[in-house]
Amino acid sequence: MAEEAAQDVFVKAYRGLSKFKGEAKFSTWLYRIAYRHFLDIARVAVRQPKFVQDKVPEILTEKSLDDIWTQLIKRERSELLQKLLDTLPVQDRACLTLHYLQEQSLEEIASISGCSTNSVKVRLFRARERLKSLMQLSLNGKILEEYER
Repeated sequence: MAEEAAQDVFVKAYRGLSKFKGEAKFSTWLYRIAYRHFLDIARVAVRQPKFVQDKVPEILTEKSLDDIWTQLIKRERSELLQKLLDTLPVQDRACLTLHYLQEQSLEEIASISGCSTNSVKVRLFRARERLKSLMQLSLNGKILEEYER
């Protein structure tokens, strides 16, 4: 699905290339297209359960068991974080994703989303607070305590 969305974004960008005026960076223009496409997908998306098929290695050593355990914990945390992010409003989720995963600056996010920089700061702060509250509610804050260490 992500590959399909990326392809759709690049097709939209290619078709709209004549509309690019160079007033902003090309990457910001492209992110804006992706941001709008993401919002469109999020509005109509139907949640489908994800199935993961685990493969068990034939030879298990103590080190490989530790590695497997570590990977399971990371995957569990990642899945929980994704579930919590999915409960946030779409714009909050997009803002957090752009800032923390795509490492976009506040100014770039403002340009992408069409908001002011101050609005982005407020949205980021509120989104982090919402996410923190959700994390505290899940598993009685155990995961949050580990992140704060």
